[in-house]
Amino acid sequence: MIYEDLTYIVIDKNKKVDNFKEFILKHSSIKFVSFFGIDFPGNDTDEKIPIEYFLKNMESIFNGGIQTDGS
Repeated sequence: MIYEDLTYIVIDKNKKVDNFKEFILKHSSIKFVSFFGIDFPGNDTDEKIPIEYFLKNMESIFNGGIQTDGS
């Protein structure tokens, strides 16, 4: 079931630091930011970051990335 009032994706214009912070602050239902990736052999990895940590460290995350479990 999809809840109409929830946000499931972020459109491209909101993927810049300033726009993304504003977007997050407008959507109080967002509790985690999830980064997901797939390597060449097809293994997936993701990192779920609590929104409070993400907002405090947003600049370094956008500029330097995040560490996943290393698989």
